[in-house]
Amino acid sequence: MKRAYFIMTLVVWCILVPSVYADFQKSVNDVVAQMTRELGLTDEQAAALKPIIKESLAKRQAFLEQEGNLFSNKKRIKAAMLKFREEEDRELSKVLSEEQMDKLIQKRNLRQSLNKDEVDFSDSLGSNGVGLEGATMAF
Repeated sequence: MKRAYFIMTLVVWCILVPSVYADFQKSVNDVVAQMTRELGLTDEQAAALKPIIKESLAKRQAFLEQEGNLFSNKKRIKAAMLKFREEEDRELSKVLSEEQMDKLIQKRNLRQSLNKDEVDFSDSLGSNGVGLEGATMAF
């Protein structure tokens, strides 16, 4: 029984982890290019956003690597990702106009509502606190 559980856990881990990490592997340039298209950034804004995005991606990736078992504590992971989002938004708001920030938040909220499965695994994994909710990049 324990062996079957271990094998099943390993299979799930091998299937899910690459898709979770894929969101964080976007290059900084890809994220900034997408933001430029969707928010109409100036060249100066795009240049100013690169270090913000780079730091945010690095923090999230380091946290997930340190966390190891992504499904161990849903509340802790969600809280950390929300903290990273808040920090990122504070920095982004220094560069983006109010209109651009509003558009960014609207797009983010729409993306999360359309891709609920990517944001919250808990429905498919049960109600025992297992899942990764809110762990997406701004774009």
